[in-house]
Amino acid sequence: MWNTPTGQRSGHHFAWQICTSLRDMGAHSREGLDIVSKIWSRTDFRDTQGIGDTEAHTYEMAVALQEAGLISEKVEDEQLTVLYRQWQLPMYRIDFGQIEVPLEDLRSQRDRILWQEMGC
Repeated sequence: MWNTPTGQRSGHHFAWQICTSLRDMGAHSREGLDIVSKIWSRTDFRDTQGIGDTEAHTYEMAVALQEAGLISEKVEDEQLTVLYRQWQLPMYRIDFGQIEVPLEDLRSQRDRILWQEMGC
């Protein structure tokens, strides 16, 4: 179970803001993930890249998500600011490619975790 962080501005709070901002910007959809991957995979964040690179990629990503019609009507202006200021640099060379996982494996893992959380 995930509880929305409230009160203190902690690392968890920022993580929640980033996740909801990406969701509302349309980046959690299959098409949105493809856009994020295409833009961010152009730069291999290893040596001399900095905040200017991330801001350029974030801007390009937002424009592409908007052009694709993926941005939710409920998105708020400050959510883009969250992505500019709180999303980590670098993107740690994440592979956003689709991974084929059998549905039964996902259900099995879900059930195993559920029983562990219940103390069984």
